[in-house]
Amino acid sequence: MLLAFLLAGCATSTPEIADSACRSFKPLSMSKADTEPTKRQIIGHNKAYDAICPGQGAPAKVAANG
Repeated sequence: MLLAFLLAGCATSTPEIADSACRSFKPLSMSKADTEPTKRQIIGHNKAYDAICPGQGAPAKVAANG
């Protein structure tokens, strides 16, 4: 009985889980030199990013120096 009391006394609220996905998963930019299959893959990648990290925004579709 004493052990149950002591364990319950140490309980804390549910820990907050830090979501690091948006820090390590970034949207990609396209280059004018990219092929159509590569551009489709970039679009798919960026759509996945938007689904995982809503409101973070994606880069311009074509890189300025590409």
